[in-house]
Amino acid sequence: MAFLHQLYQRSSESVLVLILDNATIHTSRVVKQFLNKHDWVVFEHLLPYSPAYNPIERFWQWLKVKVYEASIFATIEEVIGKIRRLIWHYNAGWLTTSIHFDFTSYAQIL
Repeated sequence: MAFLHQLYQRSSESVLVLILDNATIHTSRVVKQFLNKHDWVVFEHLLPYSPAYNPIERFWQWLKVKVYEASIFATIEEVIGKIRRLIWHYNAGWLTTSIHFDFTSYAQIL
């Protein structure tokens, strides 16, 4: 709710339209009550099970391949360490493959 208020402070003359997935936090009773009280924000939800329209799903898919591959980790700290090394290598330009998102499928919903 605080995030929504911050968005509103930056553009209080506009109606905010947010496109969200169907995560429980986005469809909770508290959120529904908030939306009923405030007409300056509208939520549009993606279809259930539509990862092609959700960029974070593409990132998680890329990250899982890069981090897990055929690895076995004994602790969460090992996983976090591998993610940190991956991000460091990505920022240093050392990765041979980069994250590529094709947003042409978004044209249908925009």
